[in-house]
Amino acid sequence: DSVPDGFPEDILRQEVVAATSVLGVTQCHVFDYKVRVFPEHRQEILEDMVKIARSIKPDLVLMPSEDDFHQDHNCIAQEGIRAFKRTSIFAYEVPWNHRAFHNDIFVELSEDNLMQKVKALAAYKSQAFRNYANENFIRSLSTVRGAQVGIPQAEMFEAVRLII
Repeated sequence: DSVPDGFPEDILRQEVVAATSVLGVTQCHVFDYKVRVFPEHRQEILEDMVKIARSIKPDLVLMPSEDDFHQDHNCIAQEGIRAFKRTSIFAYEVPWNHRAFHNDIFVELSEDNLMQKVKALAAYKSQAFRNYANENFIRSLSTVRGAQVGIPQAEMFEAVRLII
């Protein structure tokens, strides 16, 4: 429902696999939940996440913030905290979906890191029309986040849970 006309029905599946491979992700689990109604499938989403937590036992999970007001992102955040309760969790920033965001963690980005992110997001051809899906936006935000902590470029995360 969020894909413009002219793209294959499974384009988002193809794009997420392409984007994650650019980032070096070797395991990508993609499920078939209809967009904008994740809360209706909360329990199934939780069960899928619990299965993943048990099978791969991640050290760190990156997910949307609980303060993200997009209903699907918020559902993933809430169920992610339940499913990965024994794991460190960082919430990533989606600026257009937050009224507030806790700037707990800043990660310095090298130029190579930034280009990887640009290339990964460029894999989402079906979303290229969105104003945040371009290199200028990505670079600008990383410059702002870097300026907050006195470095050239950074990404910012909320610390949901940190296990050391």
